[in-house]
Amino acid sequence: MAEFERAFHWLETAASGYGLILFAVIHISLGMAFLLYGFRVYRVLIPILCAVVGGFLGYTLAAYYAVNLLAGTVAGAAVLGIVGWTLYRIVCSVLGGLYAVAVVLLLWPQVRISPDPSGWIALAVAFVAGFVLVLVFFRAILIILTAISGAAAVVTGVLALMLLWPKVGQPVISLLGDNLWVNLVLVAILAGIGAILQFKDPKTTVARAEAKKAARKPAKKKGEGGEE
Repeated sequence: MAEFERAFHWLETAASGYGLILFAVIHISLGMAFLLYGFRVYRVLIPILCAVVGGFLGYTLAAYYAVNLLAGTVAGAAVLGIVGWTLYRIVCSVLGGLYAVAVVLLLWPQVRISPDPSGWIALAVAFVAGFVLVLVFFRAILIILTAISGAAAVVTGVLALMLLWPKVGQPVISLLGDNLWVNLVLVAILAGIGAILQFKDPKTTVARAEAKKAARKPAKKKGEGGEE
C-alpha cells in the first residue's frame, strides 16, 4: 500500500515545477498533432495514447500489488499499445462512445447524482450511438474527434504553462473556472479550425480521392479528342 500511495503522491506533485512544464509540453505537442494531423497520423497516435494509458494503469496496479513498478509500467504500455495498433478502429469507436457520454453528462449534469435508472439508460444509449457513428462515418467523425481532443489538450497545456506566472495565470484560470462556456468556446474555435484544415488536407483520403477524380477527367477528354 505504501507504493500505491507513493504513486498517487507523484501524480499530485507532478503539476508543479518541472512536472508542470512536462505536463504542458506533452499536452501541447500531442494536442497540436491531434488538432492538425489527427486523421493523417491516427494510426500512430492511437497506439501511443493507448500505451500512455496502459503505462499509467500498469504503474498503478504494480504499486497496488507491490510488484516491480518498471515492469508493471512497461507491461501495461505494451499490452494496450498492441491493442491500440491492432484494434485501432474499435479503439476509435470506443473513444467516440465515451465522447457521446461526456456530452450527455455536460448537457444533463443531473445524471451524475441521480439514482434514476433513466440516466444510466441515456448514458448507455449515448455510448452505443457514439460507437456506431464512428464505425459508420469513420473518417468524418475521426477528424472531428481528433480536432476536439487536440483543441482541449492545447488549451489545457497553455493553462498549465500560465501557472508558471501566477500573477497572470491565476486570474485567467479563475475566470475560466467561473465561466465554463469560455472554455467551451475556446475549444470549439480551435477544434473548428483544426477540423477545417484536416478536411482540406490534400494528404487525407477524401482530398486525395477528389484530386484523383479531377485528374482523370481531363485525361479522359484528351484521350477521347485524340481518338476522334
